[in-house]
Amino acid sequence: MDPGSQRDHDITTEKQESKHRRRSSDETPLSSLVSANSGDGYQTEEAGFAYIDGDVGGPGYNETRVDIVAVPCPGADRLQPWRGSEPFPDGYFSPPFDTEESSKYPALKELAGDAILSPGISMNLPKAAHVWVRQGIRKSANTARVLLYRHRTLAEGITLESLADDLMEHVMKIREGLNPSRPLFFLAHSVGGLVVKILLLKASQNPQYRQVRYNCHGVAFFGTPHRGSSYLSMKTLSESIRKLLHLERALPRSIADELRLGHKSLLKLNDDFRDISSELRIWTFYETIDSQLSGLGAGTAREVQFGAPLASIKSSILDIWQEDVFAVDSDHANCASFGRNNPRTLEAFLKDLSEAIAKADELSTRYVHHQMHLRDNVKLDLIGFYQDPDAELDSDLRLYFTKVSLTHFLAKGPERCLEERLKVAAPPAPPHDARPGTASSTGRSIGLGIISSVQNILRPSAAESQAHSQDPEHPDIVVTQPAARPSASTGVASTSMPAAVMRRLHSLSVPDSTREHSRPSSRASNASNASTTHSEPIPDVSPEDRGDSHRAVPLRRRSDDFNRFALQDMAGFSRPDPSRRKFMWMHLPFTNPLWVKNMFDKISEAHLQNFSRLFNSDSWISKQVQGHPSQSQPNYVKPACNYIKADPVHSPRSSPTPSGKSPVPGHSPNYLNVYMPYLHFDTYTTMIRRRNLIKRRLDHGRAGPVPKDIADLESMELKVIWEYIGADPPLNCRRTLDQFGYPSLQDTYARDDDQMLYKLSKKQPPKFVNNKPAPKRADTFASKLSSMVSRDNESSSEHEASTDDEDDQVKDGNVLMVDQLWLWAIDTTNLVTFFPKRESSPKEGTLFQQADLRNSVYNELNGDLTGRTDNALDLAAFIVLHAVTVLLDRSSHPDLEIFRIFEEAIGMLTENMTTSLRQFRTQTYRDLVSNLSSSLSDSDLDDDGPSETTKSIKRRYKHELERAQRENRENTSALLELRDMEDELATLSRLFESQEVVIRSMLATFASASLAPVTRHGQAYLSLALRRLEGYKGTTAEMAKRVDATRRDYEKLLEMAQRQAQVDDVRWSRIQTELASSQNLSVMIFTTFTVIFLPLSFFTGLFGMNTAEWQRDGGVPSLGFIGGIGLPVSAVLIVGSLVAAFSERVQGWFFA
Repeated sequence: MDPGSQRDHDITTEKQESKHRRRSSDETPLSSLVSANSGDGYQTEEAGFAYIDGDVGGPGYNETRVDIVAVPCPGADRLQPWRGSEPFPDGYFSPPFDTEESSKYPALKELAGDAILSPGISMNLPKAAHVWVRQGIRKSANTARVLLYRHRTLAEGITLESLADDLMEHVMKIREGLNPSRPLFFLAHSVGGLVVKILLLKASQNPQYRQVRYNCHGVAFFGTPHRGSSYLSMKTLSESIRKLLHLERALPRSIADELRLGHKSLLKLNDDFRDISSELRIWTFYETIDSQLSGLGAGTAREVQFGAPLASIKSSILDIWQEDVFAVDSDHANCASFGRNNPRTLEAFLKDLSEAIAKADELSTRYVHHQMHLRDNVKLDLIGFYQDPDAELDSDLRLYFTKVSLTHFLAKGPERCLEERLKVAAPPAPPHDARPGTASSTGRSIGLGIISSVQNILRPSAAESQAHSQDPEHPDIVVTQPAARPSASTGVASTSMPAAVMRRLHSLSVPDSTREHSRPSSRASNASNASTTHSEPIPDVSPEDRGDSHRAVPLRRRSDDFNRFALQDMAGFSRPDPSRRKFMWMHLPFTNPLWVKNMFDKISEAHLQNFSRLFNSDSWISKQVQGHPSQSQPNYVKPACNYIKADPVHSPRSSPTPSGKSPVPGHSPNYLNVYMPYLHFDTYTTMIRRRNLIKRRLDHGRAGPVPKDIADLESMELKVIWEYIGADPPLNCRRTLDQFGYPSLQDTYARDDDQMLYKLSKKQPPKFVNNKPAPKRADTFASKLSSMVSRDNESSSEHEASTDDEDDQVKDGNVLMVDQLWLWAIDTTNLVTFFPKRESSPKEGTLFQQADLRNSVYNELNGDLTGRTDNALDLAAFIVLHAVTVLLDRSSHPDLEIFRIFEEAIGMLTENMTTSLRQFRTQTYRDLVSNLSSSLSDSDLDDDGPSETTKSIKRRYKHELERAQRENRENTSALLELRDMEDELATLSRLFESQEVVIRSMLATFASASLAPVTRHGQAYLSLALRRLEGYKGTTAEMAKRVDATRRDYEKLLEMAQRQAQVDDVRWSRIQTELASSQNLSVMIFTTFTVIFLPLSFFTGLFGMNTAEWQRDGGVPSLGFIGGIGLPVSAVLIVGSLVAAFSERVQGWFFA
């Protein structure tokens, strides 16, 4: 059944069940829903919903799809907190009907203003228009069903938790049979807010009630004392508070004691609620008018009245980023009714609430929730470092590694998970002979590169097997040293082994040494073939399988398949004693603050230690930088290194663990926490997918309901981002280089797309129509770099633009990223790290598993045994060293050699600048020669010369203008590339400086008198890291100087080009003047001829007219007569005009 059909089926079922429920509720006696007061005493009332406004599956106006539960203070009237002492006047909330609906439902219009639609409709109650919680909400969001809750009658022994259980029971009952994704909101006044918080916390922890937590979209707290209240817990003020809050009875001591200011249960409830409130809209209202309280004066009988806020501002505010805080001009008792003094606050809240209701309704209607089970799929690395009983190398430590899910870790703890790993034996070898070097012969490699077929050297007898199977606390040691193996202390071969052991060793078969057992090079420690089996999770072994695994299988002797050294290197490993473990490393490949807290809570429970000093404001909270939720900038932790010494006045009673157990008496550990950014990389397509998912998640508003396409994603990183990007504190995603350098920008998308590494490593989309061989990398790199400032890139750019419209594939490449390393060392026995893992697959080819920090550390510790770490502090320094060098020194891919790529880019841009200077000089010489040739040819021009010269001048001017524009674009592009490179180098320098500050602080801590004896190796690693950083900073500074010099050369080139342009402008102005003068001469000649012939033409026309005057004497005028008159007059006019035109003296007479 598709999701749409499923939703239709759910709606139909919901309507049918709601009709049955309404029919049942109408038949319920009123006395069973609401109990009235009888006499002077109080009749016991049960918890339940006193008033319900809205139907499910009903017709017309009263049909609802969202539930809003209003929870008053325990013991308060179900309506008084929302009505207050100043109810709204009649007609304040206009009916939510337009003209058409009013004419269609005239009875409902009147009913909505005067009554409450509920089974208790016949009660003598005030008009509903006075209560904003009903009429105001139904006006702004008529799809919401309002349910007014009442608590049971207060009695001694009732606690907040029991009240939360009552509320949970009735919420589940009233929503039974409805749409499973029906949204839910809570409105809570005073102590009722604490009841709601406990309910939501229980719902998040109990799978039976998890739908309540999942479907809750928002909570509004009105004067809720989240951190307690001194006045609400005072016994002497209980009666005054009862009258103030209109309680039927005073708060019992069982509740009042829980309301003490700073009570541990309230503080823990507040912290736990922060962890689950990331998906909720939170509205907080605090009082600004003191409540009038009264108590008895000391030694007198008269009352003393005073004013004080029952819930202080600090206690009323949750202080979480998604919280909207409103100040209400009311006291504690009336802050939930708003009153007439807060109309704008009420209007703003109702608007926000209606928008939240509409968004929740949209999500529940459009999407069907799909579980992602992140904690079951996220794997945690547990590595135990044990003292090697068979040590013969410089290091006497042996690693045992297991990979468990986060759910398994939080259920069993680190100790039990590692104990289970030690009990896992190698699977039995296959019965057939396997050739050396094949998969069947090598078996499964676990721990320190131990081959499973080598582990079962000794086959215990039946009695021994039975004895070992009955003692699970001490598993078998199935591997021992060969007789010819030299002793670690003396270097002489040991000959003290029993004869039975010797016979078993002679029957041992060991496959040929493969390349995965050889020491990898420093630059190829993360190659795709490096210890891939070690990263696979250890399968769960049932007790039956575990017992069978102890039965060793006889191995054939194939002495010709191995040599003596292979036998010595691979066959001499015994199972370590769990009590001889030196330290443990726990690693989670996600920087999620919520998982950090969950892991340390479990570690605290397992080790009976309290880690509150690790996560206080100075060490953790103040280090977190959170942007606005609407921004795309990821959150991060400020770089820091802190060493927290053991508390000399440690008191186990004062600081219990989260599980409630007291720490080990007399033991307070030392802590080291390191937060450090480090350089890494990612592919451009992965970055785009991450960017688009974050945009979609922000538009979605909350993680749930999770769409099917999100739940089906293969990328675990994207799933974790979807789930925890809105948490408090939120997930720290991987940042790009520009996001690290410019954390305050709204977004850095344009800068990320313009990274130098991406522009030089991006690949063209695959084209299957061309079978030409791929170009060499050097040619490809040069072409990519030169294309950014190419002189012939106009046509290619147009071609790329046209092909981009046809091909939507993104050009993949590499981009620089800045990841975070979070590290905590507890004494010298435990190390906990968090840093992200770049998701990689074999499809990437040579990029697979490149620069993987976790694999780099693990392979050097376990693969070639070169990493000497004697304790957790040494390992912390070792990880810091690898974080600094993992990309710049330990990657083997040519496209990840960052400094070489930048050097080549600078060299190419410098060469382009030199070429531009040469061409500028050549072009200047050509222009000079052309000008000389033009000047020499001007003297020999014939009559058609000026016309031809004009055409050639225009053609040459157009050509030089196009050339100047092209060179200007090229030089500007080169300057832009140099500016980007300079900016990225400055960001890299900032990154190296921040790393140096952290490492120097860490080295100073290690060099202190208390830690120097146990951190000799760690100090060496940190010193090496500082030397590497000095080299990186020097290289970066040198490249920055070269970039600056090249940029200044380009600026000088642009200045020279500008000066040449000015010279060209002068030259063109002179040519244009010459052209204009030649044109003026032509005009003058034409004008002269016009002046000469114009008078003659005038007289010719005058005497040529056919008029009576010329015919009077019987004849026409003769030519002589006309000439005698016209020629002298014309001569005078012509001479006068020419004199006036060319004589300045005459012109002066006219203009004087």
